[in-house]
Amino acid sequence: LREVGRSRAGRPLMLLSVDRGPRAVLVVGGPHPNEPIGTAGTVRLAEVLLDRPACPGLSWHLLLCLDPDGAALNAGWLDGPLTMRRHYEHFFRPSFEEQPELLPAPGCGRPPMPESLALTGLIDELRPFLQCSLHGVDFGGAFVQLTRPVRGLAGRFARSAERAGVPLDVDSYDAIGWTSPDPGTYLMPAPGAGGSRALPDEPELSTWSYAARYGAVTAVLEVPMWAVDAVGDARPHPAGAQALA
Repeated sequence: LREVGRSRAGRPLMLLSVDRGPRAVLVVGGPHPNEPIGTAGTVRLAEVLLDRPACPGLSWHLLLCLDPDGAALNAGWLDGPLTMRRHYEHFFRPSFEEQPELLPAPGCGRPPMPESLALTGLIDELRPFLQCSLHGVDFGGAFVQLTRPVRGLAGRFARSAERAGVPLDVDSYDAIGWTSPDPGTYLMPAPGAGGSRALPDEPELSTWSYAARYGAVTAVLEVPMWAVDAVGDARPHPAGAQALA
């Protein structure tokens, strides 16, 4: 366990490494502070790895919480009860410019956040072949966004969601216009490819794409706090324009 940087408010960024070899997996917990499953999932993975060590030749590196300052601002609802009202009365969500996985565009004059520099520095140091970024959504289903295809992942992901009783999101707002080779699986457009995008962030200017310089694939994993089965219904709405209006 070691400190790999400090947040803007001076909180430590802690990395737990379970090191059994040169091939590195980097797991990023808590990139969005109002999505606590990311941090909880990282801690749970740490427990599993320490109880059942990684395969020889493989090392796991868990950044336990990328945005501890934002996490502290969500304490008002994380201490329970976990109701929708308490969540929305007390949660904090940073602007896009203050989300450490999103990097400033070259020449924009905005320096990277210290949390961003800590993460890109880790990527440069570890040169992972796989980066997992653990996110969550308020309402909906599970889905995964990939920087490139990973053979066999979609089936495993679907079975995992089914065991947990969580629907797959077959038309996620986060990935409007992206290729979806399987239900709940989306491929990020290649840099410069353009395409439809509902959100103002640019995946090519992110720590997800940054890891590709070392041949890494990044998986952004999303799971809901409150599951909504309807997101798994791929049938077209009978009166879509009217419903939107």
